[in-house]
Amino acid sequence: MIFLKKQKGSTLIITLILILVMSLIVLSQLENQVLHKKMQAYFFDKQITFNNAEIGLKIAGDEVENKPIVEPSVTGELTHHIELISTDSCANQLYLLTAEAKLASAKTSLKENYLKQHLPVMEGCKNSNMAFGKITWSEK
Repeated sequence: MIFLKKQKGSTLIITLILILVMSLIVLSQLENQVLHKKMQAYFFDKQITFNNAEIGLKIAGDEVENKPIVEPSVTGELTHHIELISTDSCANQLYLLTAEAKLASAKTSLKENYLKQHLPVMEGCKNSNMAFGKITWSEK
C-alpha cells in the first residue's frame, strides 16, 4: 500500500486568493467601463442639446423677420422665446432671443441679441447704433 503524505492545502488557498484578486480587478474595470459609457452618453446629449438650441435661435430669428418657419426635426425638447428690448427713433428693434433644449439629463440655454433694422432706411437715419451683444449660453 502506498501511503499519501498529509497535505496542508496551501496551494488551494493561494489559488483561491489569486482568483479573488483577479475577480476584484475585473469588477473594477467593468465599473470603469460603465462610467465611461455614461459619460459618453451625457456628452453626446450635450452636443445634441447645443445644436438644438442653435436651431431654436434660428427659428426665433426667422419669426422676428417674418420668414416662413419650417418645424425642425429635433431630438428632445426645444423651446424658444422672443422679447422686444427696445426700439429706436428710426424704427430699428432690438430683440432678446432665448432658446432652451433638453434631452435626458442634458440642458442647454442660448441667448442672443438680435437687431432688426427698419428697411428702407428712413430719412435722417443712419445705421443703427443700438447695443448688439454676443450669443451667451449656459449648460446644466
